[in-house]
Amino acid sequence: MNKRILAFLVDYFASMIILALVGLFSFLNITNRFWSQLYGILLFFCVFIICFKDIFAGQSFGKRIMKLKVVSLENKQPNVLVLLIRNITLLVWPIEVLLVLLDKPRIGDVIAKTKVVTR
Repeated sequence: MNKRILAFLVDYFASMIILALVGLFSFLNITNRFWSQLYGILLFFCVFIICFKDIFAGQSFGKRIMKLKVVSLENKQPNVLVLLIRNITLLVWPIEVLLVLLDKPRIGDVIAKTKVVTR
């Protein structure tokens, strides 16, 4: 299994843990103000992780572990807007997962004109 797939899996499972907590709070039908605020914070955090996961030096948690990073096609550090555009396509995650498994550029990389490289 290549490093890119492993990094993708680490990021996926990290966000799934947070989503599971959000789902748990939703399932409990929270009426207590503290728990409903915590639910909102977790939901926001989950969306933030998915959309802005690469904003720290072009690396998500999984990419940092696997020593990978996102760069522009010119090998420069992409700005936050480019990284957001790159990751917004994760909303169609089945397609993105298939592309990663096939070792092809993700749709987000094509649109944002980025690539994943070894750091």
